[in-house]
Amino acid sequence: DARSALGAAYAEARAASAARCPDAAELETSFELTLDGRTRVFAYAGCRRAGRNDYLPPYSERTYRAADGDALVIVTDEGASSSEVLLWDGSRWTERAQGVSNAALASGDPVAAARATLRNAAKPLYPELAACESADWSRAALAAPKRGAHRRPETGFLSAGTGLVLLTKTAAYYYHQDCDICAELTECELSTGRLTSALQAHAIDCSDLKPLESGAVFDACAAGGR
Repeated sequence: DARSALGAAYAEARAASAARCPDAAELETSFELTLDGRTRVFAYAGCRRAGRNDYLPPYSERTYRAADGDALVIVTDEGASSSEVLLWDGSRWTERAQGVSNAALASGDPVAAARATLRNAAKPLYPELAACESADWSRAALAAPKRGAHRRPETGFLSAGTGLVLLTKTAAYYYHQDCDICAELTECELSTGRLTSALQAHAIDCSDLKPLESGAVFDACAAGGR
């Protein structure tokens, strides 16, 4: 349709001008955006560089497109270590966040931007889980943790399977159930993948994670999971 054609032309024009944006090149990637419980991938569609005046620096405007035609725009002043992030729904700007760290956006970790959460979709989420995900979980008689949509680890207090409920700088904690009243929390050492049983009980919930939450990178019990 006309909107799709216009979106394609817009993306081609932006891609053609990408060479004019040498600053903050680490942002030229795809982004995963989560808003109101919905996650979409925005593909990089190009960049333009524009000047202002003698008092304000030039800036780069990078555009990213979702399959539904919505646009994500990241505006970066020349030499700046942070950017402004905007979301366009085809008729208006719906989200705007200023001062979002470029390094954080490129890292692959989730970053708060107004009501949305952004992360570099070209990188796996929480790569520090590699040793835990490749560990021999059969020795603990558990199902190995899996990654689902957008290469996200399965998280939460799952009734079936093994869910990541807490990640600190040194260990990951996974929850699983053997039956309706048989729950277990398994600790995995990030550096070695060594598995140990941290807690076995009839039921395990957020109150049981409290003593372990200091310095949490991910916490299934916290708002937004961070």
